[in-house]
Amino acid sequence: MKTLEWQNFFADQRTQHGKVVFSVAELANAAQTSLHAVNTELGRLVGRGIIHRYAHGRYGPTQGVEPEDILSAVDPPARLKQKLVKMELRPEMVAQRLKDLQENREHHATAIQKVIDQQMDPTVAQQMNSGGGGRAVLDSALNLILKVCPP
Repeated sequence: MKTLEWQNFFADQRTQHGKVVFSVAELANAAQTSLHAVNTELGRLVGRGIIHRYAHGRYGPTQGVEPEDILSAVDPPARLKQKLVKMELRPEMVAQRLKDLQENREHHATAIQKVIDQQMDPTVAQQMNSGGGGRAVLDSALNLILKVCPP
């Protein structure tokens, strides 16, 4: 696909489905090409600043992507449910941990902010900070968790 086609694809997906972060496989399907070919193309698009790599194998437009979009692309509710089952957490333990997250929001938001600032790619960190930083990530994560594990 040409650059304009990619830009149109991302705009159409946002408008029609509210989706902004995609896996390499999804993008290969959209371009009707192989994973190898799309990976090469994605590298070029990232290098030109047309798209951004938000996480391993996850790409999207350089603007308008919120922390919640990245979180749901990397760890959607179904995957979160599977992880909770695998971890064998009792419902009361989940409730206790959720309560801690909610009651100590500032502490947890600060810890998340530290990870953003110290461990993330500077461009991604800057975008996450412009979207609210650690506090926004915590709020998004809590919203996702509460969808999967309502009180």
